[in-house]
Amino acid sequence: MTRVVITGMGAIAANGNGFENFVNNTLAGQVGIKPITKFDATETGITVAGQIDDFDAAAVVGKKRSPADGFILSIRDSSGARGRGYGGD
Repeated sequence: MTRVVITGMGAIAANGNGFENFVNNTLAGQVGIKPITKFDATETGITVAGQIDDFDAAAVVGKKRSPADGFILSIRDSSGARGRGYGGD
């Protein structure tokens, strides 16, 4: 038998940042698909997406690191940091 130990949970998603918000919004049927506002997407022909709002990467991974690593890596790091909080560091 294989044993699995969950040491933490973190979520940064279009329908909720933080584990509780994500779960509550998902169970309530709230989706994060909405008009794109983060950049001008007219050339793509796409008008809606699951963009992440209310996320400040610099607050979690630091101001020096977040611009260099880009938005996606900041989300990864932030989600991991939030997850560690549930693991009872």
